[in-house]
Amino acid sequence: MAAKAPLWGSCRLVLACCAFVSLLNCFVQRFNLSFAVVCMLRPAANNTDTDQTGDLAWDRPLTELLLSAFFYGYLLAQLAGGRVSDALGGRRPFVLGNAAQSLLAALLPAAAAWGAAAVFAVRLLQGVACGFFLPAMFSLFRVWMLPEERTSLLAFAYVGVPLSFILTYPLSGILCHFMSWPFIFYVTGLFGVVCSLLTYFLVFDSPESHPRISQEELAALREAVPPQLTKQKKVPLRAMLLSGPVNANHVANFCYNWGFNTVATNLPIFLNEVLEFDVRQNGLFSALPYAGLMVMRLIVATSFARCVRATGLGLTVVRKLNHTIGAVGAGACMLGLVALPSAYKVTAVLLVAASQTAAELSYTAGFLGSLLDLAPAHAGLLSGWTNAVGAATGLLAPGVVGALTRQGLRDEWNTVLYITAGFYLLGALVYLVFGSSELQPWAAPGAANSEPEAEPLLTADTTKAVPPQSSQSS
Repeated sequence: MAAKAPLWGSCRLVLACCAFVSLLNCFVQRFNLSFAVVCMLRPAANNTDTDQTGDLAWDRPLTELLLSAFFYGYLLAQLAGGRVSDALGGRRPFVLGNAAQSLLAALLPAAAAWGAAAVFAVRLLQGVACGFFLPAMFSLFRVWMLPEERTSLLAFAYVGVPLSFILTYPLSGILCHFMSWPFIFYVTGLFGVVCSLLTYFLVFDSPESHPRISQEELAALREAVPPQLTKQKKVPLRAMLLSGPVNANHVANFCYNWGFNTVATNLPIFLNEVLEFDVRQNGLFSALPYAGLMVMRLIVATSFARCVRATGLGLTVVRKLNHTIGAVGAGACMLGLVALPSAYKVTAVLLVAASQTAAELSYTAGFLGSLLDLAPAHAGLLSGWTNAVGAATGLLAPGVVGALTRQGLRDEWNTVLYITAGFYLLGALVYLVFGSSELQPWAAPGAANSEPEAEPLLTADTTKAVPPQSSQSS
């Protein structure tokens, strides 16, 4: 194993911090409209909330279409973004993707004045920008992170996601109350531009190209993550498409993201329509589920590697256990929310928070890091594919919610909760049976120039794995 290079003060930690801030910004830009729309729309005749002073007359299907517009661009860009990052390096799409999202956010109030079509176009372009950013982050992590640090540092970086909700929803409520809704986009857009400028000077494509890396860290990375493991010219496309573990990751990601995007996109609307919170209460309670989610990510970041070593169960088994417990727990919370009487408003919010916290265990300590282990050389491409699968839920879930909740009634929302619980349970089953975190034969060094026979589409891969570095805890 490579000589241990201290993490504190290292370029690896700087990259993880940049990924943390960039993910925070990415999700701020993705979901700021979800809260702002509460202030932007013309209030219903029976609504007494004085903070809802918007004059936009979007009906529910149009609102859900605009909320999902981001994911059309995101889905399309993911298919190309991963390959671009693997081939050209991750730095440019990582920085430029985030900067473009932020600049476009600042243009959204002007787009709203032009009409819904302009808002759709801006959101679509934001999705394209994010679609290049996220696979680029995985391309950077594959060459920058020691195998035993991957899951912990990914979990740390992904703490930026729940923090984005914790900051954005209350901040949006304050800006809407004391100023006006356009400032939600001006403030968040400016924040993103500043973050992008900072990451431009701190992030580099590879350890060899970094001007400030220590010789100790460079040697440790080159020993633990040799270039032949992370650089392959030919893409084993057929083996990837037919890989059981890869497809199990796709299914798990789809099911997790159905729940995440349903809650993230519609929670402020649910709290407004079903629980009848005003704008300031809405901002506070909309952020609460993500506090639990952030705590879970911090726990995973600090304890996952130690858990794998202490249990001796192996990376695949630990990830499957975490995923199953988290996904089943999230589904159970959704079903509990259906059974809860309407008068228990705070308890309802706590159940939503518990569902997102449990789902986070299935994500960060479950399938998230497995692609870096299954095929390090193709991590950007595979992350682009699986993110595209997840992004499809951003298109489908808002449409389903919009079609089922036209009147905003509790019974209509219960149907949404049943569907969400079903997806959580489906993801738990598929990943438990077919998931893996072992280096695949078609991704091993020397396998790039041939197209090996792929395992069946849904076959768990535990006996044909190639054992070296990637079998260590991530």
